[in-house]
Amino acid sequence: GSTLFAPGHRQDQWVPTGSGLTSSSPDGQWMAIYPPYSKIVHIYHLPELTLAADLTNSSQVARVEFAPKANEMSICMRDFVAFWSKKTWTQTRLLTNTINLLFSPLDDSYWLTQDYRSGGLYSARDLQPLLPLPIGSLPLALSSDGRFVAVGTDTKYLEVWNLAETRRQLRLLGIDWPDAQ
Repeated sequence: GSTLFAPGHRQDQWVPTGSGLTSSSPDGQWMAIYPPYSKIVHIYHLPELTLAADLTNSSQVARVEFAPKANEMSICMRDFVAFWSKKTWTQTRLLTNTINLLFSPLDDSYWLTQDYRSGGLYSARDLQPLLPLPIGSLPLALSSDGRFVAVGTDTKYLEVWNLAETRRQLRLLGIDWPDAQ
């Protein structure tokens, strides 16, 4: 295990935790720690760093992502993404044929990676494609306000797309996607 500093926890002490990669929720309430290639994700309540749950998955964890507003999180694995409730820490659904997911800030869409060559922006409601990326382009990171997406191209280059400008240019071509209701 590891130890992390927890302000306000028993007079600002170091607290033992699991070791591994980390991901924290946008609201600052939760932190996930997961060892690389493990099936376990440790969930800690912040700022005290108290263990809230150990989530056991059926495959090795590649990434953990917390939804900005919804009460869920995703755990990305080799062939699918599992969604977990942040209220009950139970698995609620699976998204197959997907290896990575980034939540948009409004929780109305996801940036999905289906395999190592294809990805795009999809509706969270019905998983309809909103903005497929060119073959060989994968969504890697999203700004917290959702205005920019970092896209890896052909595993060699990194592009940062201004989504407002992208939509403006697509509208000029008569192409756009519907806004969330």
